[in-house]
Amino acid sequence: MPLIRVARGFDPRVAAVLAFLLGLALTVWLAEGERQRADRERERAFAQTSAGIVAALHRQLSDCERLIRSFQSLYLASDEVSQEEFNQAFDNMALDRARVNLQALAYAQREVRAGVEHYITTSYAPQAGNQAIRGLDVAQQPSNLRALVASRDTNQPRMSAPFRLRQSGAGGRRLDGFILRLPVYATYPAPTDLDQRRA
Repeated sequence: MPLIRVARGFDPRVAAVLAFLLGLALTVWLAEGERQRADRERERAFAQTSAGIVAALHRQLSDCERLIRSFQSLYLASDEVSQEEFNQAFDNMALDRARVNLQALAYAQREVRAGVEHYITTSYAPQAGNQAIRGLDVAQQPSNLRALVASRDTNQPRMSAPFRLRQSGAGGRRLDGFILRLPVYATYPAPTDLDQRRA
């Protein structure tokens, strides 16, 4: 029968404590590895989700740009667009509008009074829910005006910073949103330098 010899002066409790500490260290090491793996997985999922959101926003903005460029073409093709023609064009673009979260599509006419520029909203669609923007002077909304001026100066779409829209949403709640602007120049072809665009 084999004999287990214990070195003289060796306390079995020390062996138990050493085994416990070794097991504890191994558990901590494994837990830390698992935490790092979970962190990497969360970061990967976050990056993937963020990339998807950014791509969706780019698609929405691209769809918005195509929509407002279509309306820009409507104004370039006609000296004066009536509200009825504006509504017909808006209705005709139902499939394009379905891809974007659009509160309204509006046209602001430039007017100069006593040397001061005003941009008065003369046409908009849909009519329902957007009556509050009838006659709105864009110059009263600084964020909206900055986008308008930047767009006018570059002949490129420009987006305002988010701000409180004048319209109300469902249940009369106030809406925050942004405006995407694109100019319609009085001359064709479109002016090519800054002074001409501002005129």
